[in-house]
Amino acid sequence: RHCPTCGHTKSQVWLQRQSAKLLPVQYFMVTFTVPEGIRGVLRSAQKDGYDALFDAGAESIRDVGAATKSLKGCKLGYFGALHTWGRDPMVYHPHVHFVVAGGGVKTADDDSRQWQATPANFLFHHGTLIKVYKAKLADHLRACQLYDQVPPAAWKAKFVVDIEPVGDGQAVL
Repeated sequence: RHCPTCGHTKSQVWLQRQSAKLLPVQYFMVTFTVPEGIRGVLRSAQKDGYDALFDAGAESIRDVGAATKSLKGCKLGYFGALHTWGRDPMVYHPHVHFVVAGGGVKTADDDSRQWQATPANFLFHHGTLIKVYKAKLADHLRACQLYDQVPPAAWKAKFVVDIEPVGDGQAVL
């Protein structure tokens, strides 16, 4: 993506497409990671493992959002990007960043639609999101026959899920 010959143009086209989708609302960046004990399993079966990671994160946002007081009955808008390396290019670190609108569209009984915003610095209850994500990731890994490859101690390790307000969303793109 940084090479002016092979990746720069594609990156710029992607950035323009995503920027056009942003609404004039506050956004949050929600990042889902996995403990070190699960990383090797994801790396050994990348298609199924990355699908499980991505789907578990997306479903967690959807389900926790549906249970959050300020978002009840709303359809949320978000998109995600999978990263397989962190800041240190020598350390394999699969994680997904989701850019989530700070609110949702609520449909009334008369089929009218209205934007319902979340509080300025709150999207979801952090602890609930971690619990739901951990359970959904386990379910997805079971479904693709990868769960039994995860060392049991990995499920007791700390799962890091980060929720950060990011203003209008442009900077995180």
